[in-house]
Amino acid sequence: VQNWVAVVDAGGSIPPDTYGAVGLNHVVTATNNYIKIHAKAGGAQISAVTISAFTGVASTCDPQMFFDPGSQRWIFVAIGCAGNSNQVILITSNTSDPTGTWRIVTFIPLPGGFLDHPYLGYDDTKIVIGGRKFAGGTTYTGPDLYLFDKAAMLAGTTITFGTNAQTIVKTATDGDCPRPVTVYFPPFSNSGNPTPGTIYIVQSWNNTSLR
Repeated sequence: VQNWVAVVDAGGSIPPDTYGAVGLNHVVTATNNYIKIHAKAGGAQISAVTISAFTGVASTCDPQMFFDPGSQRWIFVAIGCAGNSNQVILITSNTSDPTGTWRIVTFIPLPGGFLDHPYLGYDDTKIVIGGRKFAGGTTYTGPDLYLFDKAAMLAGTTITFGTNAQTIVKTATDGDCPRPVTVYFPPFSNSGNPTPGTIYIVQSWNNTSLR
């Protein structure tokens, strides 16, 4: 058992949107301020960069960082928060080592609007991002889902919506921000698995319940 301070909140982003994941030899922490990598054994800091330097997108925020044990890759999602027509940012590591190279894919799902709260989930075949969209940056118009072929993303294949990526558009009557559920298949989970290719979504519904 060991512990250390990963990131001291700089106080510049409210909320700091803390997230992190543990890999084979590293711990990667993501906040609205920094991406920091520590050694899994001992906790020595290996690197620290601002989140916008990591993504290459100004005013990046709302980060989520995962380590996928199946592919042994890191998966990261965030958005640009500078204003309307913001970018969604999907980044995957090229190896299990987060100090190595990463692949970055960005897209603008709502020209003139704002996509908020990007939530990420994955299984053996897909990477899925859910978000809540606002027309003109203020009027909530419903949830969206963006599905990516996981093998194509990890292999560096060009991502093209309609080919190896898909958008599912919903309206305000379809509830609030959808959270894709991460599902592990054998050998990481050996019972109760859904049919491969089935994606589950957890969602705030009518402000009083989940569905």
